[in-house]
This record gives sequence, structure tokens and C-alpha cells, in this order.
Amino acid sequence: IDIAQKALQKHKTQGMERISLRDFVGEKTEYRLVRSNSLYRNDSTSFFGGIDFWTDDALAPLHPIREELSLLHGGMSRDSILLLASRMYLRVDSLERTAQLAPLARRIVARWKEVVGRIVGLSCGISQSFRLADPVLVPKQEVGASLLLQSTECDVADLTVRLDLPRAWSIGDGWSSTGSFGEQGQWSATVVVGDNPARTLPATSALYRPLRWEEGLYAHLSYTVDGYLVRSTVRAGYDIVSPHVLTAETERAWLAPSDAGSGAKLRYSVSNHLPHLTTGTMRVDVPVGWKGTNDRFAIREEDGSVSGSITVFPPGDVRPGEYIVTLSTDFASEAVSIRVFEVSVAPGIRVGIIGSYDTTLESAVKQLGLEYAVLGDQEVAEGDLSEYSTIIVDIRAYLVRDVLRTGAGRLLDYVHQGGNLIVMYQRTREWKPEYAPYPFMISRLRITNEDAPVSVLVPDHPLLRRPNEIGNEDWAGWTQERGLYFPAEVGGEYARLLSSRDPDEPELTTGYLVAKWGRGSYIYTSYVWYRQLRQNHPGAFRCFANMLSYPASRD
Repeated sequence: IDIAQKALQKHKTQGMERISLRDFVGEKTEYRLVRSNSLYRNDSTSFFGGIDFWTDDALAPLHPIREELSLLHGGMSRDSILLLASRMYLRVDSLERTAQLAPLARRIVARWKEVVGRIVGLSCGISQSFRLADPVLVPKQEVGASLLLQSTECDVADLTVRLDLPRAWSIGDGWSSTGSFGEQGQWSATVVVGDNPARTLPATSALYRPLRWEEGLYAHLSYTVDGYLVRSTVRAGYDIVSPHVLTAETERAWLAPSDAGSGAKLRYSVSNHLPHLTTGTMRVDVPVGWKGTNDRFAIREEDGSVSGSITVFPPGDVRPGEYIVTLSTDFASEAVSIRVFEVSVAPGIRVGIIGSYDTTLESAVKQLGLEYAVLGDQEVAEGDLSEYSTIIVDIRAYLVRDVLRTGAGRLLDYVHQGGNLIVMYQRTREWKPEYAPYPFMISRLRITNEDAPVSVLVPDHPLLRRPNEIGNEDWAGWTQERGLYFPAEVGGEYARLLSSRDPDEPELTTGYLVAKWGRGSYIYTSYVWYRQLRQNHPGAFRCFANMLSYPASRD
């Protein structure tokens, strides 16, 4: 439970940092033993009950060392600590030379070395560091490495150093593996990075890399402290990055077949991690029948960057679908998805956007070519809202925009006088029924399966017909989920347009609601349109365009 709680508390975007699972379970833990290694006795009293590694025969060689280490205690003299530490290192050396230690034994020995080394360091005021002159490296780079060992309270001598390098790395001139301990105790050398080291940057691309790819640069130290043998290991911190980091700022593009002649502009940026000027060509590989031009770039210094764009053109008879274009330099490449599809919007629509967290809806409205404005608090509270054909309230805006809570009546007046208000999903505790013209509650119900079948309940409704005909294909290929926080206790004033459900769950019919209020219209939707709009999903864009265009189609 404690381990799970620590993980859950990192999910801060969902307000989990203060959660207490022990409060949730009432301090009770109920574990049931399902399966056990026969080495361990059956014990279900606690999660770790019955687990005793020391009954494992593979650990028998470690018993004498364990017995000696058990003598360590608070208040022990420095000489006694150094004697126990030295005896442990010598015993471990002998075992590692003469015995084939099991993986569990090796892990325990490594832990002992770490803890005992820390105790010795604290007793003698020892500090050690192993650093590279450049913390961000590229393949084949030569970089200075320096080792520093100091002690404020003990005499350190007879130091020897062994470097443990990643595969295909090498040591340049200047490194001495032995030497007397001077006042500074500092050594330096040149390390040459291998041809193809495992990349650690950008961190997002390396985050889920298999553990077997992890590499490290270690200095293994052996020295005497007040005449006693001591061993320690210190790791140099560094990151590995490609000489060029290419970012496709346009990760996904949308192109209408009718705009094929204008092409799709793909923006990119390149960062240089070579320790000198770099020049190159941004190349573009396009599908058969497409055209694109290359783009030259130059970056004067390490950690500098440059931005640019390339326009690609499809053939005049391009068919709707998804096409992959690849941008590349000599050291990096990125794929860009271009989705080709048509979307229609009613003429003369002007949109007001009441934002919350990001600019997804604004970008989508801009891509549709509509005139729009992002509404600030003063305009929502005092401005003339009637100049907008449609106003959108973004997801969870009632949480982050005080003006919506204090002036909710202004938006309902806007609807009553003929406006079209679209409200994207809001959360349970952030919503009050009176925010809607016909009050309803918000539940925690959701549809988590992004491929859950969607049924149309009112096939002839304008929101599903005009100006874009919505079909079964518009629900395919969604990302992450269908919808969340579906309304509850919804009255008959609302038309329920769609129905969907997760497997083995009841149908949810309140995810897309529309009602007439005075001379205007009110739309509330729990479907996660914004996730799909980010992906340039054709069906999401067509549904979104229908919502924006509703003032023209409802009459």
C-alpha cells in the first residue's frame, strides 16, 4: 500500500499528491498467499511474511560476512568500523575470485559495499566525485574525465583506480591507474565515447528503454584509510544524445483535397550537440506522387538551434487517407503524419473560445478557417457576446475560470437571445446544475475503451447531418477513451444524440446533449473531442465543425 501510494502521489495533474491509501483502506491490509517458493514458509500475516532469503543455500557463502557485519552499531569507534569494513572487502574479494556467486548473492554484496562505504565515508569525512567535462555527449566524442578524492579526518594512501567503461568506449592518454594520494587527490584523463552508445536524450524517447540497454562509466577505487583497506565505486553522470536532435513541430498535419495545390507546411527545429559549428540539409522523403524540397541549415555552436519549414505537395488527385512524410538530417529523422480529408463549415460563423488548459480548440478552429476570438474574463463578464455565432467552453473551464462560476447567467442569457453555446466535459465537483439551462448533475461514469461501438440515437438530427454527414467511419481510430464524466439526471428537454458503452457496462446516452433555450441552443458533450482534434482525426473535425455550424443548420 505504501509503495502504491508513493507512485499514485506522483500523479499530480489529477490532484493525487495528497492522497492517503491507508485512510482509504482503514489501516487494514488483506493479503492472501497465492503461490510460494518452497524455500519460504507459508505466512499470510503480512505482505513480506515468511520471506527469509537466508534460508537459500545460494547465500551460504555470505553467512560469515553477514555475521561480522551484524556487529556494526551506533557509537562504534572509527578503528573498529575500519577494521570490520576492511575484513568485509577482503572476504568479498576472495569470494568473487573463487566462487560463482548467485545473482541474489551478488545483489546483496553490492548493497553491503554501498552501505559500508557510506559509513566509512561519514566516519572519515571522505568525499569523492567522478565528473566529465561535458555532461551531454554525442557518439565518438572525446571528453575530459576527472576524479577527486578527499578526506578531512583520516589518512588516505595507496590509491589505485580501475575504470569500467561502457561497451566500445576507450581511454585516451593521460590516465594513471595508480598513484600516491596528494593534497587534492585529483586525476584526469580523456575518455572516448563509443560509435553507437545508448541514447538517454530526449528523455521522453528513452523513458521506456529496456533496462538491459543501460550503460555506465564507473571508477572503482581501492585505497587505505588509516592503514585499513577500503573499496568504493563512483559513477560519472552524463547523458547521451544524437549530434542533431530533430523536432517535428508539426507532428500531424491536415490537408483538404481541395487545397492540394497549396500543400502542407511542416515546421521543424534542429538542436546541435556537436561541440562545434554544424551544417546540414533537412531532407524530406515523401510518398509516391508527392513532392517536397530540401532545406539547408547551419548552427554555429553547441546547444544552438535553428527552426525552419518545408512544404510538401500531394498529387492533384490525392485520395483521402493518412500519408507519412519523413524529415531527416545526417543524424536524426522524424516521421510526420499528414491526414487528407474534407470538412465543411457553414459560412459566416464567428466563434468565441473560453479556454482552460491548452490551445487545442483554438488551433482546431483556426485550421477550419473560421473567424474567432479567445475571450478574456472581462469580455465574458461585460462584453457583447451576441457578436459570436458560437461560444465554446473548454474542458474543466468551470474550475479554472472564476468568471464562469460568478457569471454563469450571462452565458445562459447569450443562449436565450439566440446564441449557440458548446460546453465540453466538466468534472463532478467543479459543476453546479444551474450552469446549464435545464439543470443536470455530472457523474463519474466514463467510457474508457476508445474503440467502444457508438450508436446514433437521432439519425436525422442536424448535428449529425449538416454540413457534414457523420457515418460509422467517423468513430474509428480514436485515442485513449470515448468520454468521461457523463451527465446524470438529465431531463427530457435535451435530445440525446449518441449511445456507447464499455464491455459489460450499461449504455451511456448522455455524452452528447443538445437543447433549445429561448431562441438559441445549448450543447453539452462528454466525448473527448479535444484528444481527437490534436490527432487531426477526420471524424472529430467533422463533428466539431457541425457543432460550430449549428446556428446555420438548426433553423
